[in-house]
Amino acid sequence: MKIKVDKKLISHLENLAKLELTDEERKKLMEELEKILNYMSTLDEVNVDDIEEMVSPIENSMTPREDRARKFEHIDSLIELFPKKEGRYLKVPKIY
Repeated sequence: MKIKVDKKLISHLENLAKLELTDEERKKLMEELEKILNYMSTLDEVNVDDIEEMVSPIENSMTPREDRARKFEHIDSLIELFPKKEGRYLKVPKIY
């Protein structure tokens, strides 16, 4: 199936992306987008009826480790390295 990209679609995409394209850029984008979409549409022609669905062709044998809370033993040396502090409180820049 051949996909046709028109000026209306390009204008819509330009508006969504908040772009201001020249007529030449619009024409080039139209041609390139049409080529990309037509290339991708060839995937519709592939018969995948007998293919098992998968996330990755490589089997994942790694299992996540168990989460365990534990006390950090070196807090004093960490505080010592911090440039700005008041007692055991660390000063950091404001986050807006």
